[in-house]
Amino acid sequence: MGWNVSYETTDDTTNGDDRSEIIVKGAIGPVNVSHEMESFEDHTTTTLSTSYQGVNLYYQNQESDNSSKDDNKDALQIDATLNGVTLTYAKVDASETASGTQSDAFFGTFDGAADSATRIDEADGFGLKTDIAGNTVQFRNYTIQKASAVSTDVDYNKVIVTRNLASGATAEVTYTDEDGGNETLDIELRVKF
Repeated sequence: MGWNVSYETTDDTTNGDDRSEIIVKGAIGPVNVSHEMESFEDHTTTTLSTSYQGVNLYYQNQESDNSSKDDNKDALQIDATLNGVTLTYAKVDASETASGTQSDAFFGTFDGAADSATRIDEADGFGLKTDIAGNTVQFRNYTIQKASAVSTDVDYNKVIVTRNLASGATAEVTYTDEDGGNETLDIELRVKF
């Protein structure tokens, strides 16, 4: 794979300034590399990913040199498949309004709003995924520190069972056990039209 360099500029009529972005993509040996530089708030995003013998590694760093706010984020995810079982470790360390990454999906919906009490500051956890009798079964155990006035760690255990139905629909059942005795059961039926 060769290297690809792209440049984009836009006229931001809302903020009254021009924005430009340079993206460099390529590979160094088996590692895919992407580096994005944005003029707005001097924001950079570097992503590294690779796969080797059933192990997938993903790392992303977002950083802003804007002195008015802290807008940084590191995300790491490692997936390894052994004997039909996929083991996952995911970690996110974020601040302020850093945008979402691949690792956020492991913990649920990411809310990057600076003042949101649901925004994730830090999270890390383990999971496993396998197929049993036509069902995809996942178990996740993780800890989240949310951006709230009193930062506390919240532990979660989650079981997700997904099944593709003959009609083409997908059924998904998610059971979540959260610290403090909060338990939820979510049942979804996704239909394609």
